[in-house]
Amino acid sequence: MVSEKRISGNLAEDKACSFLEEQGFKIICRNFAVRLGEIDIIAADGEELCFIEVKSSKGGFLPPELKVNKIKQRKIIKTASIYMGKEGKSFNSFRFDVIAFDRGEIRYYRDAFTADI
Repeated sequence: MVSEKRISGNLAEDKACSFLEEQGFKIICRNFAVRLGEIDIIAADGEELCFIEVKSSKGGFLPPELKVNKIKQRKIIKTASIYMGKEGKSFNSFRFDVIAFDRGEIRYYRDAFTADI
């Protein structure tokens, strides 16, 4: 049985993919997972590879993008390095983006964090 949280996450990721495609991104992979972690969306923005974390909220105390804390960032970075070693060799540059959905609003953070944390 699929949890309500997973269904909500999938819907947010679907919306994020649509948003990215409208901006000219090419979606390469969704839900890339290894033992260390998962990356919601991997996309190409021209010649740059983007690792994108999607967060959504139905209200609550914190804005959803603040859930991408240093611990989460480190997991994404480690997972991205595994992906780069296997699949990302044709890209010369990469970045980490965050898309947040909060009460119907979309917020997109390009280059939200770097790999040198």
